[in-house]
Amino acid sequence: MSFLTLLKQEKYQRWVLLFLVLAAIFLYSVNQMKEFDSWYHLKTGEYIFQNRQIPTSDIFSFSAEGQRWVTHGWLSALIFFFVYSLFNNLWVLIIFAALLSGLTSFLLLKSALLRGANFYLSLILLFLLSLLILELWVARPQIFSYLLAVLLIFILEKFRQTKKSKWLYFAPPLMFFWANLHSSVILGLGILLVYLASPLLIRITENKKLRFLVDAGNFTKKEISQLAIVFLLSLVLSFVNPNSYHVHTYFLDISPAVKALGIMEWKSLIHYFYIMQAKVFLALMVLTLIFIFWRWLKKSRLDVFDCFLMLLAIILPLISIRHVIYFPLLAFPILAGELSQQVSFEEKLKEPRKKRLLAQLLAIFLLLMIFSRFLNFPSQAVNEKIIPVKAADFIENNQLKEPMFNSMETGGYFIWRFWPERRVFFDGRNDVFLGKPMEDYIKIILTRGNWRELVENYGFNYFLILYRDTFFNLAFNLTQKLKEEFDYQLVYWDDSYIILVKNSAENKSLIEKFGYRVISPFLAPEQIPVEQFSEAAKELQRALEASPNSDLILIYSQIFLERLRNN
Repeated sequence: MSFLTLLKQEKYQRWVLLFLVLAAIFLYSVNQMKEFDSWYHLKTGEYIFQNRQIPTSDIFSFSAEGQRWVTHGWLSALIFFFVYSLFNNLWVLIIFAALLSGLTSFLLLKSALLRGANFYLSLILLFLLSLLILELWVARPQIFSYLLAVLLIFILEKFRQTKKSKWLYFAPPLMFFWANLHSSVILGLGILLVYLASPLLIRITENKKLRFLVDAGNFTKKEISQLAIVFLLSLVLSFVNPNSYHVHTYFLDISPAVKALGIMEWKSLIHYFYIMQAKVFLALMVLTLIFIFWRWLKKSRLDVFDCFLMLLAIILPLISIRHVIYFPLLAFPILAGELSQQVSFEEKLKEPRKKRLLAQLLAIFLLLMIFSRFLNFPSQAVNEKIIPVKAADFIENNQLKEPMFNSMETGGYFIWRFWPERRVFFDGRNDVFLGKPMEDYIKIILTRGNWRELVENYGFNYFLILYRDTFFNLAFNLTQKLKEEFDYQLVYWDDSYIILVKNSAENKSLIEKFGYRVISPFLAPEQIPVEQFSEAAKELQRALEASPNSDLILIYSQIFLERLRNN
């Protein structure tokens, strides 16, 4: 049976289109490893697996050794390591994250259909919304939260539609696993509380004749009691984790560190208004909110549970951009249901001919999207322009001795690559470094206060510094002062990272072999003095050999060669 024949038969249309949508979502969710924190999660999982214990104090750094560590994502880390170790291949981990994306999308579609949404409209809307967030499906614990939030809403919606209490029994164990997978279990408890509070609020307002509220589920007292018991049991089970209540208060615990370090992913979506994707998100949020409330006003009723979900979907991204994915996850079933009723899709697609035409057009569009993705499929598992793979190779090949100062962004990968042989100075576990370790890091990276004394006291043998994009000025300032005041020498640079080593007897041969005395990422090729052209050419040749895939060094070389020709 041909593909076109399948689309002509209505009983097969849905299965074919569902497969194509999920396949497209899966393929677009296959993302390179480019997250800084993914790596220490992998190493944490390895440690738990090998030692049969969950660390509750720092073991990875030398600056915060022994300080309390809320390993709220310990179970996620263990799962990531288990998946990776199946084939000892990072691609397996990447595919695993993409599969979770596909499963989450399937559950979203099921939730929308439970609300009476049109199948074809839901597929189109699901894929278009997914395109905005598919890059977020990476090996970090929060991807389990995305899945569990959607699963919880599906369970609650199933109970609301069928009134079968068996669906509620899934909620408490789900919250138990959520509390051990990621600290966002507080969101799950919030959704449960909203679901419990909605029928209670409706019952209260019924007596006051507030008719703008509608009992969407017509819950009996017994069913409300069941909801209350399930919520309390879920709350109790959420405390069954190695960190007790610290999982629930984690966002409060790290807020001082987030503020001090100015961590970008914790800033509001509004902060990124200069980026087109953020503008699209904000516009979509506003339009969705206006449409949903217009629908409720038109029907002269307001579903309290949906209202609270929509408010959560809007508020979370405004608190932090890392929560932006919750907007489509929470709002999609509501939006798909209301939009289907507004445009009367079922009425317009009564004729089989129209359904076939729509199915064929949708199938062609999805096939084109899938083909386009194959043309732009990642060629490597790790994005080496973001993750310091080559810098780590240089350190390993030349056996640079500790201690090391490293930018926060590099710590996660170095934990995965070198621990326990080497320990980092700093990494992305913000709660671990609260207090003196964080104060010391900030002083050094910003060259403020007694930073000189700290450099001497720690006795850093080398510095690994991220200098890309917004970090350029900080890296330039630190590099200049380290060169001028402590005689550190640049020995490595690529598209994102530089390595400076202390000019000491043990590093003498390394500096002679790899030291850059003329060129650097902070000196434009147009500024190289003519009398140093010969030495600059030799250094550029060495830089290209060390980092053959570096776009920056290649462009630098091309500009320099043009100067040579003109002189």
